[in-house]
Amino acid sequence: MNSTNLQKVDLSSCLGITEISTGKWWVSENSGAFYECTKLISILLPHNLQKIGPYAFYGCNNLSKITIPTSVEMIDDYAFYGCNSLCEIVIPKNVTFIGDDAFFNCSSLNTVKIEGQHVFENAFFDNLGVGYLLNYAKVIYVNKTLTGTNPYLDSDSFTKVDNGDGYWKYTKI
Repeated sequence: MNSTNLQKVDLSSCLGITEISTGKWWVSENSGAFYECTKLISILLPHNLQKIGPYAFYGCNNLSKITIPTSVEMIDDYAFYGCNSLCEIVIPKNVTFIGDDAFFNCSSLNTVKIEGQHVFENAFFDNLGVGYLLNYAKVIYVNKTLTGTNPYLDSDSFTKVDNGDGYWKYTKI
């Protein structure tokens, strides 16, 4: 089967899937591509992916490992909603938008690394996606090239240290 023209993959009813390597196909432009794949533990996304679509991993409550490719520019609404086994996430430097409730109920999220400036400047508290992302995290790494301050991170709730690798390390008290 030639899959070079594959436009949409819906695995929402494949409840037994535990791991997926997407190769070159484009999975997350589709709304709810992995909606409630409750046994999904890890996924390797294509390196040229630009958008993680709405509801892409909604309810994947066993998803514990995902690497967001550096090519991703947008994480849409509810993309990781209910992924309560997700422990760590890196938001690549090209991400300029995180949708509403994108990380809601990711209650195991321990560490967040924010590589780019766009999310920090454009969406930190005007956007529920980023707000929930930071609310759950115990440790947050923010690129030192970011300008300005953040009232949430620069509060008495966090300690801030120079991590020595180009990032500020914020630790929840």
